[in-house]
Amino acid sequence: MKIAIFGATGFIGSELVKAIQGKGWEALALDIRKDPTWEEKLKTADAVINLAGHPLFKNRWDTRVKALIHDSRVDGTHKIVAALKNTQVKTLVNASAIGIYGASEEDVNEKSQPADDFLARVCKNWESEATAAQRLYNIRTVIVRIGVVMGKGGGALEKLLPPFKLGLGGPIGMTGSQSMNWVHVDDVVGIMLFAIENEKVAPILNATSPNIVSNKEFSQTLGKVLHRPAIFPLPKAVLYAVVGEAAGVIAAGQRAHPQATLASGYTFKHPDLNEALTNILKS
Repeated sequence: MKIAIFGATGFIGSELVKAIQGKGWEALALDIRKDPTWEEKLKTADAVINLAGHPLFKNRWDTRVKALIHDSRVDGTHKIVAALKNTQVKTLVNASAIGIYGASEEDVNEKSQPADDFLARVCKNWESEATAAQRLYNIRTVIVRIGVVMGKGGGALEKLLPPFKLGLGGPIGMTGSQSMNWVHVDDVVGIMLFAIENEKVAPILNATSPNIVSNKEFSQTLGKVLHRPAIFPLPKAVLYAVVGEAAGVIAAGQRAHPQATLASGYTFKHPDLNEALTNILKS
């Protein structure tokens, strides 16, 4: 099987390539910005995984960066779906984010209604462009809504490690009571490949650990794995000063359960936070 990947050089994409090759399949890395022949190459693929989009936390959010975040996902996905019209592609797996549910301590799942903040609107528009593949060309489409990804060499953990290694880590906010929807990168990859291999999975899957923890519990566990204290809270005001509006995403609590993911038959490789962080940091 040949899997075309948009966003193959990113944190999750690079892990996907390795996992696909490990299954004996062929990974085809495509880039609509840099490769003028990507549409021709796409015709040889059996399935597509779309991860492409400007990183959420690479730059401080302003009008220009927010436009990049939105347009790189929405316009890019529109172009990819349009190019699927005369191909042999049977399945499109498209990334999204649990940011679609907004900041809340209420329990939500794949059937919950979207929120109406900036990131939720980005996700709604992104998903709408992706599901056009199903509506227009009858290409099976699965949306994978991704949580706070933990892995080596990228994701949220890369941003958190420096202060924690210095013994200066701690919860965000004075109490750290807000919930944190973490997930090991192996499970994000696993869910996406599971969606390709299993035609009866739900059309929307949350890529979040079934074991949600508080931000305080996450900080304490990370400190324990690193053998460092984790007692210094990071005030939200300081976070806003550093990253601007994006701080709302980092500091917000969410309780997005992978209800449809589990019901579809996926078994998490790293459901326990302590084991997951140990796996990442000791490997």
